[in-house]
Amino acid sequence: MNNNIPKFFLFSLVVLIPLSLFLYYLKKEAMPFIYMEGKALGVFYSLSFQGVAHFEKSLDSMINEFDLALNYNRPDSEISRFNRNGYVEFRTPFLYQVLEESRKYSDSYNGAVSHMMLPLILAWGQDFANKRLMTEDRITELISLCQPENIEINRQFAKAKKEGVMINLSYIDKGYLIDLLAEYLLKNGIRNFQIEFGTDAISYGKNPKNNDHRLVTIHPEGSGESKSIIKETRLRNSAYSSSGNFEKFYVDERGFKHSHLLDPRTGKPIDNKILSAHVKAPTCTKADALATICMILSLEESQRIITSDPTLEALIVYNDRGKLNTWRSKGFDFTN
Repeated sequence: MNNNIPKFFLFSLVVLIPLSLFLYYLKKEAMPFIYMEGKALGVFYSLSFQGVAHFEKSLDSMINEFDLALNYNRPDSEISRFNRNGYVEFRTPFLYQVLEESRKYSDSYNGAVSHMMLPLILAWGQDFANKRLMTEDRITELISLCQPENIEINRQFAKAKKEGVMINLSYIDKGYLIDLLAEYLLKNGIRNFQIEFGTDAISYGKNPKNNDHRLVTIHPEGSGESKSIIKETRLRNSAYSSSGNFEKFYVDERGFKHSHLLDPRTGKPIDNKILSAHVKAPTCTKADALATICMILSLEESQRIITSDPTLEALIVYNDRGKLNTWRSKGFDFTN
């Protein structure tokens, strides 16, 4: 028997396996980017990934199913049916999962965010147009209605325990959907993709321009004084979310500017002078939730949250005695 055969076979394995893997890598890197866009959860979205086109159908199905569960602007969605009837049986796991995620953030941050706030939001009206009707007694009544114990939730259904209970998950739903889509792509071996829903985004691997990051523009619609705060920041294998807008605010009787957000704990518009928050995090759910939380809490509380968590970076825009000012963590970089 020729003793050289096993050696040749072993040599072939040593050479051919790495070569095959290298050629497979080159083939994947040569694949074109697939582009998707549309509207879901009340915002426009865009998605690009480097891979084969058949994944597009699964991604589109996930987006549609999630939208049918959580889009409160759709009368046929699960969340809308709950808000009309006080009861809904879940068709998919999505609404239950996001409710549970929201409960965790509400518990962790002492009620600074809540999925129970819709009755308060509707009572105050757009731009707080009904503020003259919002007496202390009315606010106290609504806060009592908006407590988490007034809803029963399990994996099969959600049921209101009081008449008038309604839910809204818009502070976290887009981030959660982005994470679901990103998880699907990663599980299927796709390493280069970018996903954006409104002001929430994630970037992983390379983009279509072969850069290892995505540029996110902070408030591109700015003008006047706010142009000095318009910057671009790199997003590299991480997620981003922003909340608030330093050009859209309401002015109180004293002439002070405020964000259009309510504090679930007081039932009143926030009065912390913060106009917008921009957060980077490992997941878009976390970025989405923390951007809103930083809008509700004081500047000092938000700074402590960001600086005590090494996975977070943030930029916060606030009103400093009539002037726009910013605070940002050390790792929140600008490109210009």
